[in-house]
Amino acid sequence: MKTYHIFRPLFLLSLFICGINHCKAMNISDDSQDDIPDRLTFGLVGDVKEVQISITDNSDDMVDDPINEEQVMTFDKEGRVTRDIHDCEYVYDTQGRFIKGEKEYTKMVRDKKGRIKSYETRLDDEDAECYCYTYEYDLNGRPTTIGLQLWEGVYTHTFTYSGDNIYPDKLVIEGDEQGDHYTIVTTYEYKAFDKYGNWTERVCNTESRISSEGVEGVTQESMSTLEQREITYYE
Repeated sequence: MKTYHIFRPLFLLSLFICGINHCKAMNISDDSQDDIPDRLTFGLVGDVKEVQISITDNSDDMVDDPINEEQVMTFDKEGRVTRDIHDCEYVYDTQGRFIKGEKEYTKMVRDKKGRIKSYETRLDDEDAECYCYTYEYDLNGRPTTIGLQLWEGVYTHTFTYSGDNIYPDKLVIEGDEQGDHYTIVTTYEYKAFDKYGNWTERVCNTESRISSEGVEGVTQESMSTLEQREITYYE
């Protein structure tokens, strides 16, 4: 049986959501910083230099448009992201402040611990097409909620963890866009880890539901993908 991934764009967004997106310009801090590296926001520990990510379909059904994604992330020696999974590069000054990206306008706010608190990116101050993110963390510094406002929709991403693990067990996305309501639930099965404790292989099982204003019934889809990471470290 062949199927189509009708939720594919939102599913890939759920995979990308912890990545910084298309930034340039303004860096703002709340008081002094403890300079916690960005690696933890991305679910990584250790002196990570580069992460190569492969995402492929893991479904038993034949898919007409199978997912086959390749991504790369890089960090500097201080743990700041220098390239995200969207192939955007980041430049910092000698004080560690973000100074250069791709878009003409970005406002970034970091909390007292140096973690990303919120950011928005658009072509200019009045551009309606924007990505606006807000981050909330638990006491262990792990992202628990990420809010995302797009020009046509609003989404909330909620992560749950087991114990002190830095990688989530489940991600729930709730969102509304142009009269449609989305609920996307992804659970993770971790298959392999490296010697530093970073996962290198996991299966993502996703259940998606969409309801439309004025339309009876709910559209549902299930899908499974395999994610593999090859991680290199600073010596």
